[in-house]
Amino acid sequence: MRLIPPAAMSVPVLVLCSYLGIARAQSSSLPEAPTPDANDKARIHDEAEHQLKLEERQRILAIVPNFNTVINGRALPLSPGQKTDLAIHNAIDPFNLIGAVFLGGLDELTDSDGSYGWGPSGYFKRAGSHLADTVDGAMLSGAVYPTLLHQDPRYFRQGSGPKRERIRHALLATFVCRGDDGGSRPNYSNLLGNFTAGAISNAYYPASERGFSLTVVNALIVTLEGSAANLAVEFAPDIAGR
Repeated sequence: MRLIPPAAMSVPVLVLCSYLGIARAQSSSLPEAPTPDANDKARIHDEAEHQLKLEERQRILAIVPNFNTVINGRALPLSPGQKTDLAIHNAIDPFNLIGAVFLGGLDELTDSDGSYGWGPSGYFKRAGSHLADTVDGAMLSGAVYPTLLHQDPRYFRQGSGPKRERIRHALLATFVCRGDDGGSRPNYSNLLGNFTAGAISNAYYPASERGFSLTVVNALIVTLEGSAANLAVEFAPDIAGR
């Protein structure tokens, strides 16, 4: 595996640290929200459910799932059950299975993970490891940690304004998220989910692909890929409109 240079590995950490002060200042300036009664909670839950069902139909080019994006940048917070529903919807989407099948074949063609062996057995191990990575990441970053930390796992698209600001917004969304109270928070859910999924992969990856350093490198790769994905999601509607 090609390792990320130390300078590149430090980029996510520096970006996160530089933004922590802004996130804390924004959250501390928020007015205290009134406590909703039972009727308000039920209404909010139902409206959030309606929004979620619409989001679970979103795809890019009618193929690539785009369920974790709030396209207009405005949405009600999700309940723990709704976060779990969204994560499962992401994890079991057929596109992920197709991707695992493709990547498993690519790994075999490029002599990756040779300890798995060759032929049908080795191929299914490679494809299975890719699918397991996807499911682990979706559930941990999309449901488990967002529920525990009261954070929203979705990307809130900015959609307008100067391109520089939109690029900044998309890149920072990997490290800064929206809390259930509407304030900005360090995106611990995404970061912890990526690192935990990387640690779990040690249970099924070959010995040559295990270890603390490889876990850190893999988690950083996934985190940086998330920033690139946010950029694609931010500008995909603009490109489609043209």
